[in-house]
Amino acid sequence: MRRVINKVQIKRILTVLLLVSLTVLASPPDFFQIAGGAKVTAFVRDGNDFWLATYGNGIFRYEASSNQLISMADGEKGVKDRLIDCIEANEDFVWAGTSDGLLIYDKKKDSWKKRKFAEGGEYGNWIRGLKYDKSTGLLWIGRFINLSILNVKRQKYEDFNLARGSETATNNVKRFFIENDRYVWIVTEGGLYKFDKADGEFETGKCEFISNKDGAFRSEGMRVSVNSILFDKEFIWFGNQDFRSPEMPDFNVGGIYRFNRMAKWDKLDNRSGLPGNGVYSMIKVGNTIWAAVYEFDTDIKKEYGRGITIIDRNSTKIISSNPGDLNIPANSFFAMEFDKRYIWLASENGLWRIDLSNPLGTWGGVAKKGNKK
Repeated sequence: MRRVINKVQIKRILTVLLLVSLTVLASPPDFFQIAGGAKVTAFVRDGNDFWLATYGNGIFRYEASSNQLISMADGEKGVKDRLIDCIEANEDFVWAGTSDGLLIYDKKKDSWKKRKFAEGGEYGNWIRGLKYDKSTGLLWIGRFINLSILNVKRQKYEDFNLARGSETATNNVKRFFIENDRYVWIVTEGGLYKFDKADGEFETGKCEFISNKDGAFRSEGMRVSVNSILFDKEFIWFGNQDFRSPEMPDFNVGGIYRFNRMAKWDKLDNRSGLPGNGVYSMIKVGNTIWAAVYEFDTDIKKEYGRGITIIDRNSTKIISSNPGDLNIPANSFFAMEFDKRYIWLASENGLWRIDLSNPLGTWGGVAKKGNKK
C-alpha cells in the first residue's frame, strides 16, 4: 500500500508542475489599468505608446513615458466621433474606423481628417477592420461593403467587391490576419479569403476561399464568421462569432476550431467546457491559448462576456476558465496581445496590462500598481 500511495503522490506533483509550465501563470500578476471605465474596442502600439479605440469615448493616445492619457477629442480640431471600431498606425499615420468613414491622423501635420468611400453607399463607410502590412506598405481596410487597400506611400486607394454571386455576406469584411508575413487572411461575414502575397498585386481571383462547405469547420452552421485566428506550425486556430436566434438557431454557431492544415477539424464549445460559444479574441501564451469568450442570448440577441479561458495548445483541453487570480473587474475582452512579458487586454472597463514576469510567489493577493484614467 505504501508504494501505491507514493506513486499517486508523485503523479499529482508531476501534474501540478506540468500545469504550471503550461499556463505560465506560476507568477503573481501585477495589474495596471489605462482608460478605466471606457469600452476599449481595439488598441495598437506606436513605439512605446498606444492608441486606443473606444466605443463611446472616441480615441485616446497613451504616452508611456509620462503616464499620460490624451483624448483626441480635445480642442476645436479634435475628433468628434465617439464610436470607434478599430485602429491602426505606422510611422507617419494613425487610422481609425467609424461607421461614417475612415479617420486619418497625419503625425507630421498634427491633424485629423476623414475619408469617405463613394462605392457601397452609407454602409460602405462603416470601417470594421484595419491592418497595416509593413513589408508591403499597404493598409488593408475592411468595410461593411467592399474591401479597400491603401498604398500608403502613393496615397492610392483601390476597392474590391468580394461578393460571390448572390452571396453578399462574403463582401462584408470584418478584419485581417497576416500569417508568416506571406498570407493575408481576409475575414468576412460569409467565410475567409486567403491571399498569398507571393502572387503579386491583390486580385479576388487569386484568393483561396474557405467557408463551412466541403467539410471545413465541420460543415456546421449556416455561415462562418470568424473573430480571431492564431497560427501554429501544425495548426490554425479559429475563434468564431456566435450569433443565432430562435428563427435561425444555426446561423453562426461559434466555438473554437483547430485545423491541422490537412483535413481534421477539432472543436471546443460549451459542451467541452467553454463558458460561452462566442469568441472575441485569442492569443498564444507559452504552451497555452488564452481565449476571450462570450455567451450569446438568442432571445434578446445580446452578448454577455464570460472572461478568459485558458487552453492547452497540445491537447486542446481546458486548463482553467476565469482564473481566480485574474482579478480584473471586466468580463468582455475584445482584443488581446502578449509581448513576452505583458498581456494586454482591451475590455469594457479600460485597457489592462498584466505583468507575468515576476518569478516569485503564487497567484493571488497582488495589489494593482496604479490606475490612470
